[in-house]
Amino acid sequence: MRSSIFPVAVTVLAMINLANSAPGNEATSLARRGFASSCEDTSLKGWTLTALCKNSIGSYSESSLDLSQCLGWGAGGYLLCEPEEPDASQACTDLSINAYELYATCSDANGGTRKDNLNLDNCISNSNGIMGCVSHRYSHPVFVAKRNTGAFGSVKEA
Repeated sequence: MRSSIFPVAVTVLAMINLANSAPGNEATSLARRGFASSCEDTSLKGWTLTALCKNSIGSYSESSLDLSQCLGWGAGGYLLCEPEEPDASQACTDLSINAYELYATCSDANGGTRKDNLNLDNCISNSNGIMGCVSHRYSHPVFVAKRNTGAFGSVKEA
């Protein structure tokens, strides 16, 4: 019995994978990748990241995201891709960005500071033109950004 189920299971999984990679399902494939492959012209003002992000029909819109909702801080002075307590905005200053790399000076547990950098492609994703935080606790991206709200993220048509 098991030998006849295996080929069926493999076929079903292959069909699901093919459907998810189909051209009509671009929003799903965009959500799986980091934002570097579908967003450009990144800029940073305070803790707000802004970029032009591609949506499912191929056009770009401006999206903004409060990085303090996405990034945590480790006691060693490290930036983390998790919105842990305390969030990184409580411990890190002197933020700058170069393409998709965030640079900051963060406090460590000994009262000193440490310069750190973090590839935001591991922390931020794009869902149909809207950047969102990616949680690495789950097997899929978790988007906390909401369209046209000031709560976590916002988007303006370009």
